[in-house]
Amino acid sequence: MSAEQIFRAREHARRGHSFTFTAQLLGVSNRKLRRLIDAAHADDIQFVQGSQSLARKALHESLRGCVRIYSEESQAAIMRGLAHGRQINRERHGKRYTAFGVTGFLRDLKVLFNCKFNIKTLRDRLHRGMSIEEALTTESQASKRGVRPPQFEKNIAVQARRAAARIAEVIERRLTPTMLQYRAPEHSIVVTDRKGAWITVEVGKGAVTLHRLRFVSSFESGVFFAFNPDERRHLNFIAFEPTNPALIDTHQVPRK
Repeated sequence: MSAEQIFRAREHARRGHSFTFTAQLLGVSNRKLRRLIDAAHADDIQFVQGSQSLARKALHESLRGCVRIYSEESQAAIMRGLAHGRQINRERHGKRYTAFGVTGFLRDLKVLFNCKFNIKTLRDRLHRGMSIEEALTTESQASKRGVRPPQFEKNIAVQARRAAARIAEVIERRLTPTMLQYRAPEHSIVVTDRKGAWITVEVGKGAVTLHRLRFVSSFESGVFFAFNPDERRHLNFIAFEPTNPALIDTHQVPRK
């Protein structure tokens, strides 16, 4: 029986059938067909890839007309159905705006007033507080070379505040009772020098300098600190052990 199956497998391979399809024609599993071929040392049987098999080519040939008919006759109906569904969803959940005495959806107003801006740009403008008339008619201002636009500075400030809030949570978990802790505005914490990863900080109160520290700007230095997101070169908080090697000066020196 195995010799007959090997003969039939060789014929199917010669005709252009794949290995899996040949196993199906013989009524055996892929594993059993592989064992039969290996046992018979029939290395001359070479099957084509499934994507290039005779059955796959015949299937593509039989579906060629169906695909063409489907794309030509049904594509327009499908697009109309999708557009109708979007319109129903817009009627139920869409927000209407009134611009220059005309009420409608934002996309319709964009077309009506021949607005050249993208719909996402209009939504961003409305989100920033612009009126619908201003969003539709205000010309975009290209930023000058080397000049940061106002929204860029605003985004940087927002990200800095979020980072400061995250760092504050981390610091609170690492503080120890023996640490010296100073917070603004009770104390002034100023970065007086910064070179690479090293920063020099002065902690003071009034006209008196309490501490001067120089350390690597990493919590691994044992100094926990948080920058002030609204004031450059100022810290909101700093904490360190009294014996920390980052301390340069701990005397109370009147500031010059």
